[in-house]
This record gives sequence, C-alpha cells and structure tokens, in this order.
Amino acid sequence: MIFAQEKSRIRFLIYTLMLFVCAVIQATPGMLPVQGVRPLLLIPLLVSIAAEESELCAAVCGMGAGLWWDWSAGGIFGSRAIFLVVCMTGVSLLCRYLFQAKLWNTALLCLIITSLEQAFQVLLAGEWKNFDIYYGLWQTGYTVVWIFLFAPVIRRISHFFELPVE
Repeated sequence: MIFAQEKSRIRFLIYTLMLFVCAVIQATPGMLPVQGVRPLLLIPLLVSIAAEESELCAAVCGMGAGLWWDWSAGGIFGSRAIFLVVCMTGVSLLCRYLFQAKLWNTALLCLIITSLEQAFQVLLAGEWKNFDIYYGLWQTGYTVVWIFLFAPVIRRISHFFELPVE
C-alpha cells in the first residue's frame, strides 16, 4: 500500500507533468488551432486543480504555470504569475467556501478568468487600440471548452490520491 506522503507526492508530480505538457502545447506555434486561434490550456487546467485542491496548492501551481507562461510568451516577466496566483487562490477559496466544485461552476470561473487575463494583458501591454474582439471571443470560447476535459480528470486524480481522514 502506498503511504500517505507518497500519495501526495505522486498527485503533485502528476499535476506538474500535466502543467508542463499544457505549457509546451500552448507555446508551440500552430498546435491545435481553430479559426487561427490557439487555446490557453493552462487556465482550464489551473482552474480544475484549484477547484479540487487547497489554496496553497492552487497558488503554487498558479505561480509555476505563470512563470512558465511568461518565460515562453515574453512580455513582463512575472505578470501572469502574479495574476494566476491571485486568481487561483480566489478560485480555491470560492470552491471551498461558496460554490461546489461542479463542472458548470468551474466552466464559469474559467470563462471569467480567461476574460480577465485577456483584459489584464491588453491593459498591461497598452495595446487596447489594436485588440481584436473577434479573436478574443474565439480564444475565450475555445479555452472554456477544454475545462470539460480537464475537470473530470483532475477530480479523478484528486480523489484517487486523496489522503485518508484520521
């Protein structure tokens, strides 16, 4: 039987590998395009993890994913990391104390965070005059679709490796 600490380590190793694979796919040009739009795969994965895990786990995953994203996309290093730490901590607190971690709730939170991320990056870059609303809507919709794949997988991983209550 796997001990409790090993279960926790395996769970976080799986989360780290999933975050790394999603970051690589998201940063690869021409990967999974629909209407010329690439999905933001890290946001639905992070929202799924934050809905199932503690605030600390959500913040650490948000920080790691944000730094990977900033490193691969360029721009101001650390801006997405700070944004994702705040958002994922908020999602974790909302799902723990206010909402249930249901699929539609996580999809709604994913939609809100994706829209906020786009607005944050447009304002941060100062390119609000050149923002294409059509592209932004397609990217938001395409990103939210991925929550329906990630949320059940993360829920199964979280419950399989759940620590026993003593």
